[in-house]
Amino acid sequence: MSIARFTPKPRRVTATGPCTLDETLEFRGFRSVRVTLRVLGFEGATAPMLWVAMETSLHPDRDYGSLGRFSPVATDGAIEEMNCDYLMRYVRWNVVRLDGADAAWFTLDGAAGE
Repeated sequence: MSIARFTPKPRRVTATGPCTLDETLEFRGFRSVRVTLRVLGFEGATAPMLWVAMETSLHPDRDYGSLGRFSPVATDGAIEEMNCDYLMRYVRWNVVRLDGADAAWFTLDGAAGE
């Protein structure tokens, strides 16, 4: 088992889209990863909603396919977990929806298994 820190420190997002190439992790030799999303809070929130997906690819910068999506989160302090199976070489997170808030803060950590 290996620890995966998709966000080495709390990450602030203000728009939808995938993480940077620097935040994309390589998972050579691993078949699955259990990922934990912790939503730390929202800024300027009226009716916030954050929806995050995990994606995988053989190339770090293109051709990503879905590993699944966390449940939509609307409260500070929410924790969601998801098993991601059938990993290709690279894994990244992608904010697919951010509504009702100017920004959201979260962390993503995982444990990879063979």
